Amino acid sequence: SVPFNMSSSHRSSVNVNVNSIASSPRPRSSSCPRLLPLSVARSSSRVSPSNESKVDLAVSVLERAISTANSSASRPSVPDVAQAMERLRMDNSSSSVPRELVEGQFELVYSTLLRKLPLVDWGYMPTKETIVWDLDNEEMRLAIETLPFLPTIDVVGNSLTYDEATSTLTYQIRDKPPSTWRVFYANDTLFAADSSKTGLCLVRRI
Repeated sequence: SVPFNMSSSHRSSVNVNVNSIASSPRPRSSSCPRLLPLSVARSSSRVSPSNESKVDLAVSVLERAISTANSSASRPSVPDVAQAMERLRMDNSSSSVPRELVEGQFELVYSTLLRKLPLVDWGYMPTKETIVWDLDNEEMRLAIETLPFLPTIDVVGNSLTYDEATSTLTYQIRDKPPSTWRVFYANDTLFAADSSKTGLCLVRRI
């Protein structure tokens, strides 16, 4: 190897040059972006889902819950349906539902009243219950199918009205106090309502 010797004058020159570079101010470039600290960059990248997307997700849960093509294993869970209806109830508290979306024949698919039963967390109806909201004749007609070969149980609610401003169905069964269903979401295939007797209910049009 060839030894490398640096004279004192060379060493002094190098030291001066290094010191002058280190002490000179760094140029600022307007084109160079300022880097955020890692923690700030991470927090700013977290974008929570919009309220609209949460509503769309809730509607999707209800659509799958009423689908007759879904088996009991593939349909949304009982808590998921309740949560979806609660989301829509809170979001659409001031929305008006047109009359044509609530009148006609429907099947009761789900009721949160069943979740209050002991030992089981039911929500989907174990029996078939068909409801006719006949606003022209001011009647609510409910047919309950219990067991095969047994006659249906028929219930009639009289003085049926629908207040479109509050999206509320009101009827009376015999001499009992009036019952109400406040509809908080509806489309062409289903509606969801807060019933004074049976909690949050989901029905599908048939």
